[in-house]
Amino acid sequence: MITLSSIANHLWQSTLFVAAIWLLTLILRKNHARIRYWLWFAASLKFLIPFSLLISIGNSIDLGWGPEPTATSTERSFIQIINQPFEAQIQSFVTPTTESPGPSPSNWIPVLVPTVWLCGSLVVLLTWWRRSRRVSNSIRHAEPLTDDRIINILQRFTGSSKVCIPIRLGISNTMLEPGVFGIIRPVLMVPAGISNRLEDAQLEAILAHELSHVRNRDNFFAAIHMFVEAVFWFYPVVWWLGSKLVEERERACDEAVLQLGNEPQTYADGILKVCEFYLESPLACVSGVIGSNLKKRIEGIMLHRVGAGLSVANKLLLAGAGVAALAAPLLVGAMNAPQSRAQSQDESNLSFEVASVKPSGVTFGMSVGNSPGRFYVNGATLNYLITKAYDLQEYQLSGGPKWMDSSHFNVEGKYKGVGAVRFDQVMIMLQSLIVERFKLKFHRETREMLVYRMIVAKGGHKLQQSKDENGNPLVILPDSISAKTWGPGLLIIPGTAYSSDGELGAGGTSLAKLARILTQTLKRKVIDETGIGGLYDVRLKWTSSKSQSNPLNISSSDNPGLSATGELGSTSIFTAIQEQLGLKLESDKGPVEFFVIDSVEKPSEN
Repeated sequence: MITLSSIANHLWQSTLFVAAIWLLTLILRKNHARIRYWLWFAASLKFLIPFSLLISIGNSIDLGWGPEPTATSTERSFIQIINQPFEAQIQSFVTPTTESPGPSPSNWIPVLVPTVWLCGSLVVLLTWWRRSRRVSNSIRHAEPLTDDRIINILQRFTGSSKVCIPIRLGISNTMLEPGVFGIIRPVLMVPAGISNRLEDAQLEAILAHELSHVRNRDNFFAAIHMFVEAVFWFYPVVWWLGSKLVEERERACDEAVLQLGNEPQTYADGILKVCEFYLESPLACVSGVIGSNLKKRIEGIMLHRVGAGLSVANKLLLAGAGVAALAAPLLVGAMNAPQSRAQSQDESNLSFEVASVKPSGVTFGMSVGNSPGRFYVNGATLNYLITKAYDLQEYQLSGGPKWMDSSHFNVEGKYKGVGAVRFDQVMIMLQSLIVERFKLKFHRETREMLVYRMIVAKGGHKLQQSKDENGNPLVILPDSISAKTWGPGLLIIPGTAYSSDGELGAGGTSLAKLARILTQTLKRKVIDETGIGGLYDVRLKWTSSKSQSNPLNISSSDNPGLSATGELGSTSIFTAIQEQLGLKLESDKGPVEFFVIDSVEKPSEN
């Protein structure tokens, strides 16, 4: 699913790539313009290729490092930064108007943002389409080229400049400059009467410029960048990038004309005469002769400014930059792949070595234990077992017979690998046990339900960033962590969380994890839309239901301004979130995944 945060990540990564290309073009400013053109074109392509795609490709590469991670803690932190390089700190698009959650204009944002983007893209495409019609009409009404002078020059060039693409020729009566139109079957259009206005040498230089565009397929690559502009029309960097492409493209053709032995003065005079009598082409993917900064081009032509070839050092620099741009995200994916792949292969076959499921005489109270080599649950319903095994909330369960929430069972499982099995692996074993012993069949589906969207409240968030022993902000949890005192005698360990009636806390937690904790507390899905990255220490207190009563029996879901118990004037969890964390929950509808029971059976005793 594409989110504002993922778009911000992609734009940030692409902008960094553009900045790196800009530095390379500065280093290579004395080299051929065509080299710089290809660098700018690579920057344009980057907007169509997110680093996450390359990382996912890298995940499929096995470097033969085995299942054990080989990177150090520092290296793993660096890899984590590359994988999630930026989290746009997008606050609410709409100023909060009330203290309690409820419908607000921000509910329109998921529809409004794509609509505005689509309208912008359509405007850009429509503008280009209208301009292309002008060009198409000129070609449609063009007359066959019969000027022997121009035909002889073109035949001489096509025989010596390796132009292997068939070119159609035509004369236009409209006020267009000489230009090459089309991508697959290019058409060289020359304005009527141009042969009478230019000398032989000037005409030869102008036509050489156009044939250089054909030889390098400039119209095709210009069309690709036009597509980038249509998609990212809202981003100024893309349009600036387009101007750099045109600038270097025209300089490259100027250099090609001068390298053919044409006199700079003659060529410059020819361009100026074309400017005097004709207009510039209306489309970026129509390669003409007047485009780009004309003053700088004439200056470069008169100085016979032809870039030098690449030195060995520059070739190594470009090769290294190219390898780094492609290899870095692939390497990140490959470094993470062996461990995740090994885990997925192992976990797909995880199951208890010995397991038992028996009806429980306990109808209230429940005990859960997970000691080395053994996991047990006494007095649990099947609903509880499914929610824990599949990491679900109760409201996500749908279907199934009533006994799933009324019959209680004692479950015990023993497994190998004492001290080497993670809790999430034990839950996978429990999944296998439920499927096997309860004959569980299910499917997942997504439904539109009431949700809470967690955004930043007016005035900004009040979260406290997690720090290590040296006071440095935590980016990723270290391998070895220790508890620290938090509040009056309370110990908190980074990476852990607790929740009770009236209080919750978490150390070293992301906003996404905080949303999961709030989901468990509120019994309704909370979606993190803060756009805030990093790890934070969170402590939240609100009015406990045990210390309050609800004489009016008003539901807090009907009036979120009430406390968890519904008593007026008390501190609700929604108020606490806004006042203590600087965040806000807004009620809305959104997609919620449901775990739908297709069939299930009571297990036989063993």
